[in-house]
Amino acid sequence: MLRSTLLLGVVFGAIVGFSALARDKPVAESVVDQAPPPRLVIKPKTKPRPVLIAAELNRAHVYPGDTVRLTELVPTNREIRINRYDHTVHLIGQYDFTSHSLVNRDPEKALFWAGGLVFDEWRGSAMAFGNKHFQFDVTNPRQEGLEFEFKARQVGIYLIKAEWKLSHSEDVIESNPVILTVSPPLDKDGKPIIKEEWIDPITWKHRLK
Repeated sequence: MLRSTLLLGVVFGAIVGFSALARDKPVAESVVDQAPPPRLVIKPKTKPRPVLIAAELNRAHVYPGDTVRLTELVPTNREIRINRYDHTVHLIGQYDFTSHSLVNRDPEKALFWAGGLVFDEWRGSAMAFGNKHFQFDVTNPRQEGLEFEFKARQVGIYLIKAEWKLSHSEDVIESNPVILTVSPPLDKDGKPIIKEEWIDPITWKHRLK
């Protein structure tokens, strides 16, 4: 009986001592807090493309079939020579059959469009052969550059931007974006005239009937 009582006392004392020690000892930091911070991975930046080309449309609002002239100029004192040019075209507005008018697309959902699909007589890309460079077809004492003519075909709002690759270099320069609005003509009652060839195939297929 005495031995049992002594054994219980030892056990109880150990428990009390351990509890006191636990109270006095600071709580250990969590494994997450002790873990080193994650390394910051910095992705290399794409080399910026200077906007040196001044782009301008002779008409910003046209109807299908109208001719548009796009002029792209750079300062003559920079002596820029190029061996390739490209154009990107984004659809930022389209015809809506519910409201019977053009509507803007969400800026984050602009559609990349091939210029030849929406414009007639479009020559949006070309490359010079060998070490040659393009001869500018527009020159004056202050500016020189290229001029393009094309015809609007499909109804929509288009953002157009030029890219020129410099000769003997991998550098590319860009133009300011220009916006072309191609609206449907109106009939004598002021209602839009719509033809299938003026609407992109997907929108035409899902139009309201």
